[in-house]
Amino acid sequence: PGSGPAYVFLLAEELARAGVAAGLPVELALSSRPAEGSPVTAPGQPTRFLMADGARRIARPALELVTAGRDLFGKSSEAVMAANLLKLVPPRGALRSLRLRRYIWRRAQTWNRGRHAACVVIFDQAFIQLIYSLAELGGPVDAGRLALALDMVPMPDLLVQLAAPPETLEARLIGRRRGQGAIERLLEVDLASSLRSLGVIDDLQKMLHRRGQRVIRVNSADRGSLDAAVQRLEHAV
Repeated sequence: PGSGPAYVFLLAEELARAGVAAGLPVELALSSRPAEGSPVTAPGQPTRFLMADGARRIARPALELVTAGRDLFGKSSEAVMAANLLKLVPPRGALRSLRLRRYIWRRAQTWNRGRHAACVVIFDQAFIQLIYSLAELGGPVDAGRLALALDMVPMPDLLVQLAAPPETLEARLIGRRRGQGAIERLLEVDLASSLRSLGVIDDLQKMLHRRGQRVIRVNSADRGSLDAAVQRLEHAV
């Protein structure tokens, strides 16, 4: 969280490429955000994402509601997880709630498929990032609710935390906002709220440590540090 979606995507892509080069079967399970792209598969390569229109952030959830509304609000494990998380840490606004319900449902479906895959599955953003996003979009969240949210979601075999100096994070958030269109800006949290919410990361990290979750912290200050992170993570995998 806060390290910048482009760096998260780049790290996931480079790690997948290194795994393929080492002979490992790898699948990238990438989240689809308009400024980051939509999936395209190339022969012999992990899934990649192309740039997409910001309007999709509104159009896609609306279309999903029409085509899969019953499933989104149904009794499947994915739908129940989405409903419980949104009830525990509700975001502000009906549109955000709908978008996040769809996102949780999709991520949970992908996760459940990945559990049975005969390969290494790399998520660029999954459930720890999701809990942070809910806290960011919904206002202050106490530690008790964060702990309950962690109880509701599956945990990875290896969790990666990208870190960068505060001034770097702020510069990335500013640059990201400048690169967004008017529609995307309306859907994003303001800069001040994003910076305030970074404290949630520390709370989550402490909770995960107490739970014995394996976390590797890597530097994302620049491209060189990401190259070093790929080598470290490839060894761990």
